[in-house]
Amino acid sequence: MDKMPLVSVIMPTYNRAHLIAESLDCVLHQTYAQWECIIVDDGSTDNTDDILKSYLEKDKRFKYFKKKNEGVAIARNFAVSKSKGTYILPLDSDDLIGYRYLEEAVKQFQIDPELTLVYSKAEKIGAEQETWLIPPFDYHLFLVYNMIFNSTMYQRMDFDAVGGYSDDTMFEDWDLWIKLLKRRCRVHQLEDVFYFYRTHQKASVTTYLASDSIAYQQSMDALYKHHIDTYLAHVGNPILLERERRELASQIKSADYKAAMALLQWPPFRFLRRLRGKLKRLFL
Repeated sequence: MDKMPLVSVIMPTYNRAHLIAESLDCVLHQTYAQWECIIVDDGSTDNTDDILKSYLEKDKRFKYFKKKNEGVAIARNFAVSKSKGTYILPLDSDDLIGYRYLEEAVKQFQIDPELTLVYSKAEKIGAEQETWLIPPFDYHLFLVYNMIFNSTMYQRMDFDAVGGYSDDTMFEDWDLWIKLLKRRCRVHQLEDVFYFYRTHQKASVTTYLASDSIAYQQSMDALYKHHIDTYLAHVGNPILLERERRELASQIKSADYKAAMALLQWPPFRFLRRLRGKLKRLFL
């Protein structure tokens, strides 16, 4: 490459001393050398300090900051504020990236400087081990189901322009992607698997939200409120959508009833019709 722009890998961490070394190793062994890794300890109570000490001594490209626990969105914003890179790549301290991820992602930005997001194909590791089937990007579908994982490369200038991660929703990465794509809706998915998402048996944010309907609703409400204009323009008015849902449910119910009545006319099921009549006379 003629130009070697700096990539800032931002890594918030909270009590991941038993996993963070593997995440740091995959950054250390990147084929693209022009990187810095900003690690933000978000109030850990384990021995994260001990693990980080050896990496700070090993490579000056690792930079370590500690702060009180305020959540991943604030930790990521803090990490970006301490970074100097042209491009930003978030990486959670339990996940992994392939050794060529930075190189291939930067290459795409150099081919097309108007790109907003560059990500790859992915696999799940840990409690679940399987290919993560991510559908091809479709903007309308994306607004309903986030299909872009958090370890996606974006440009620092775009991050600054939209104000960073929002800390009032647990969908902070999805929220940021919507903000960024309002500026330029240009994404590229690399053909290779470069992201390895670690799943846990203990509750993650995803499983927590699934079990806590109030937190889930509040996070969804915040996401929607941040981007009402976008949702009205591309998804529709929620009042009209709810009316359509109810009308469709009514039509399906009516169609099911008609189909069931038609089925009762078939000779093998006529006894059910007679039984239905007897039950009505008995109980009504």
